[in-house]
Amino acid sequence: MMNNRDGNDGSRDARNISPKQIEFISNLEKNSKGGEKTLKEYLADKRKGNVSELTSREASELIDKLKTLPRVEGAPTQSGGRNATPKQISFINSLLSRNPASKEKLEKFLKDNKKGTIEELSVPEASKLIDLIK
Repeated sequence: MMNNRDGNDGSRDARNISPKQIEFISNLEKNSKGGEKTLKEYLADKRKGNVSELTSREASELIDKLKTLPRVEGAPTQSGGRNATPKQISFINSLLSRNPASKEKLEKFLKDNKKGTIEELSVPEASKLIDLIK
């Protein structure tokens, strides 16, 4: 008989939520408009008392839901983790100064990504913007 930590059927659905997922859910919930309501509704729907009772798969579903919510003003970026590096920001500003027409692309990119400034971009978002305005 197989003895695994997953589900009885060998699926990975029954893995316990990881500490990183718990921390990420907490950050998303605090930094998203409607995060607390979304979290409570999700837990009620899954008949769970708190986040630590979720499986890894359920935690991933909840994270996906929370990531779609608008950010609280001034909240740290969520996509891709770290904020854009100073080097990326400097390079973006350099590209913009060399090609003023790129400012239109910048404004659209920021609006599409629900960001107010370049500094709010994540590392991957800044990379995408650089590729766009090169």
